[in-house]
Amino acid sequence: MKTLSEKEEEKMKELITQLQKGEEAFREGNTEKAIQLFTSVIEQEPEFVEAYYHRGIVYLNSNQILNAFEDFQTCIKLNPSFAPAYYSLAIVYTENHQLDKALENFNNAI
Repeated sequence: MKTLSEKEEEKMKELITQLQKGEEAFREGNTEKAIQLFTSVIEQEPEFVEAYYHRGIVYLNSNQILNAFEDFQTCIKLNPSFAPAYYSLAIVYTENHQLDKALENFNNAI
């Protein structure tokens, strides 16, 4: 099992802190800041699934459906067992009246 170097561990801590700040900004209603923070995490660590997921949630709540769809799809591509992305993707499909695809993704979420 590969362990993280001190430098990698410090970078990961910084990214997690930035992710938490994005979550806080979203809770406070500052969607623009939340998107900026999540995007910054993604730019620094393109395989950080949770950053795509949280940014997708912000997009979904901001009615930016295509952006949300793309982020949830990226989550699934990076981690096919990441259930929250399937659930959220099902919500997107439901909003677009694609109930067969919504049901398929709800089933993948469980």
